[in-house]
Amino acid sequence: MGIGRSSINRWVNENRDPGGDAILEIRKGLQKIDQAAAAEFIRLYLDESDEDEEQS
Repeated sequence: MGIGRSSINRWVNENRDPGGDAILEIRKGLQKIDQAAAAEFIRLYLDESDEDEEQS
C-alpha cells in the first residue's frame, strides 16, 4: 500500500489518524481480503455514535 511502518505505528497507538487517501487504500486492501471487513472498517471509522454519547 506504500504506507510506512511509522505511520501505521502512530495509528495503532492512536497518536495520529490516517489521512483520507490512506483510509481509501486500507479499504481497498481489505476488500481484496474480505468485503465484510472493508465495510466494517469504514462503518467503524466513520461512526460518530461514541462522540454523541460522550456529549450527552
